[in-house]
Amino acid sequence: MATTVRNELRVSFRSFKPGKVLRVAALITFAAISNAGVNAAISAESKAPAEWILVQNEDGSGLNTVYVTRDAIKIVNAHLGCQMLVRAPDWKVHCFQQKEKVEWIGNLEQFSGDIMINPYSTPTRPAAVPVKVIGSGTIKGLRYLKYPVNRNQIFLAAEELHISPQAADFISRFYGTPYVQGVPLYSCTFLKGEKLNASQLNPWIDMGMTNDLRTGLRVNLETQSGKKVPYNAADFQLPRNYKRSVSLSSVALSGDKKSQFSDMLDSVGFTTDVGKNKQDGTERKH
Repeated sequence: MATTVRNELRVSFRSFKPGKVLRVAALITFAAISNAGVNAAISAESKAPAEWILVQNEDGSGLNTVYVTRDAIKIVNAHLGCQMLVRAPDWKVHCFQQKEKVEWIGNLEQFSGDIMINPYSTPTRPAAVPVKVIGSGTIKGLRYLKYPVNRNQIFLAAEELHISPQAADFISRFYGTPYVQGVPLYSCTFLKGEKLNASQLNPWIDMGMTNDLRTGLRVNLETQSGKKVPYNAADFQLPRNYKRSVSLSSVALSGDKKSQFSDMLDSVGFTTDVGKNKQDGTERKH
């Protein structure tokens, strides 16, 4: 039996030619290299930053194109013509006008959407909402989570657009929405309507000039479209050789918008006719 086994083994090795062995080894090696290349490509793709482009309309700022990755956000405002950019690692807010080559740089704590057009405003920290999620769904093809704010407000934030806490802080400050670690997609408020107040002691300043007199549903923020695109580092490049300005509003408002804003203030005069005699401008007695 032992001799038979040796003979069978001898025949097997002899029938396996050296050239065939080399070809099989080469094929195995090629397959292994190809597999490693595919796995490396898949791994690199999974680690590449995801980028989203959203088009959103906001009640105060108008139409915005928002470029989003986890560690950077850029907002291009169509109405003012300015751009806002914040990114890791320093998380400085850059507001700049490409046409005039002027830029404002500040910390997150110094920024909010209000002070972009109102130099008399102060930056406010976004209010946090409860962590509890009370609903979910899709809007414009984007999955959202619904958060409780109050009985008169609905707030939706993106579920699949993962961003860092600093990026979430920035976009919440820009839109004035409650803070959650996600991109705001929709916000609306049911208004009861406010009254226009007039100060009898200081008739030269209208204390209620910013009151919202509207009633019913007001859509604060609405996403019009959203899509995932290949990451483009150029979308998040900082401006170079721009003139620095210490005033955010002077950068946010381009030359023609500055004139419009000044004309508006001159015509309004921070005053109202409420509480005055319209014929001679004197205060009415009650």
